[in-house]
Amino acid sequence: MEISFVPMKEKRPAWLATLVKETTRKWGSIWQKHASTIFFNKKYFPLYPAYEIRISNKSAGVIILRPELQALVIYFFSLLPEFRGKGHGCKILNAAKSVARSHNCKFLRVDTYSKFTSRKFYLSCGFKKCGQVKNYNEIEDDQIFLYKMV
Repeated sequence: MEISFVPMKEKRPAWLATLVKETTRKWGSIWQKHASTIFFNKKYFPLYPAYEIRISNKSAGVIILRPELQALVIYFFSLLPEFRGKGHGCKILNAAKSVARSHNCKFLRVDTYSKFTSRKFYLSCGFKKCGQVKNYNEIEDDQIFLYKMV
């Protein structure tokens, strides 16, 4: 199984709008609008580098990998339904380490929320908690910061 990240250009794949909407439906209206803006408003493309995830040369999902100082931040990560639950997630995050190294980053970082299951997923992939902000967003949830050394 080969995993690759293909930088998304201005033309976005047809499946992306549905995936972003489905992924963000529980995040609250502010975050839904933000996700839609960074994926579909061209002026934000340079700030939020999106990559099409390909598994064995098939479109499998999307990931935004944003370099910040020493961290490569996983800003958004979602797989198409047919690729979920098959053990691909942690392998994709391990593949993201090569992107981190290419930007001279020392670790991967992701911000999650206590009410969402993604935190458990990242912890199962070897990420560790490094901080927390109480009652961060509109749904009164705690933002939790996780990292993994590359």
